Amino acid sequence: MPCSHVITACKHIHHEYKNYINLVYMLKSVSNVYRGLFGELCNEAYWSLCHEPMTCPDLDKKRNSKGHLASSRIHTKMDIREPSQLNHLKKNCSHHVGSSQQH
Repeated sequence: MPCSHVITACKHIHHEYKNYINLVYMLKSVSNVYRGLFGELCNEAYWSLCHEPMTCPDLDKKRNSKGHLASSRIHTKMDIREPSQLNHLKKNCSHHVGSSQQH
């Protein structure tokens, strides 16, 4: 699909964006790439049995919402910093040693 900023720039200068973008990048062409690759799924009762071993994800390699590996670091007293919020209390501090929250 063509980049939206190219289309916007072309509209701004009153040019037809199709003159600058190859047909290969149009939505219709991209959709045609996948035509015929995926068949209709039949009812699960008709599926053949799978004889492959079941795989389970390695939870140690799970990534957080930012795409980084989950931290396995143990927080200590050195991690405590000066409170930056008015209502910062030791009991709700996420960096407090012995905190019940996991990081």
